[in-house]
Order: sequence, then structure tokens, then C-alpha cells
Amino acid sequence: INFTAYINKRYSEYRVKAYRDLLISKDNLNYDTSELITEATELIEKYPYYASFYNIRSRLFLRMQSYEPALKDILKAMELHPAPLFNVTLADIKLSQGNKLEFYREMDNALKEGYDIEEILMDEDFAKQIYEQVSEDSEFIRILSRHDKKYFIELIKEKFGNREG
Repeated sequence: INFTAYINKRYSEYRVKAYRDLLISKDNLNYDTSELITEATELIEKYPYYASFYNIRSRLFLRMQSYEPALKDILKAMELHPAPLFNVTLADIKLSQGNKLEFYREMDNALKEGYDIEEILMDEDFAKQIYEQVSEDSEFIRILSRHDKKYFIELIKEKFGNREG
């Protein structure tokens, strides 16, 4: 065993995860989205095979309603490392574009792979923007029920109140 190489590799992994966590923390603290996109882009240039940076930048683009770059980034993230979280990001993009069928499919895939749906509520503003609009959607409720997650509808309603009209 080459211990030096092993230690360097482990430190590199921790450093990348620290960058990821710092970027997410800045986002949670409402740093400027354009600046965060720039930071994410720099990290992608430095670590092009780290899928989480593509996912983060995709969500930032989505927040700015820049759907094409959001879609491009999430597809790259999924190519590098399939993960249920990435299916949720893709679902959110598709719903934002008005494509409910793709939203259902990707949400179903994420839940099938064990995604913890309560994580969605961590970004309250974004969750309200996306999930309040499907809180009474029969197909979304059916998908949640199939995965024993129907309680999520109550969480949405409790968090954001019933939608008028």
C-alpha cells in the first residue's frame, strides 16, 4: 500500500466535499446566485468529475429560470454519478418547464432509489415554488402513496398552507 497516495487521495476527497458544503451553505445564507454560479463553475473547472458541483449549479440555474443550462448540468451530473437527488433536480426542472409527465417519472425514480423526500423542505422558498403547485395533484399523490410518502402532502400544506384557487 502506498500510504502517501492514499492519504493524498483521502484529503482530496475531503477538500472537495468541504467545497461542496461551503457552496451549499452560502446558498442557504442567500449569497448572490450569480456569484454562486461563478464559484460553482470554477469548482467544475477544477474538479470536472465531481457530480455534486453540476447538481448545485443546475439548481442555481433553475432558481434563475435558466432552464437549458440547468438541464445540461443535471444531465452531466447524472452521467457522472447517478443519484436520487439528481433525479429530483431533473424533476424540478421538468416541472418548472411545465412537463408534468417527466416530473412524475423522475420523482418516481428518485423515490424508488430511496430519496428522502423531506430533504426537499430544506430550501423552503424553492420547495414552496415547486411543490405547492402539485400538493393536490392526483398523480403526484399516487406516486407518493406508492412509496409510502403520502405524508409529504401534509407537510407541504402544514408548511405553506392550502393554496387558494
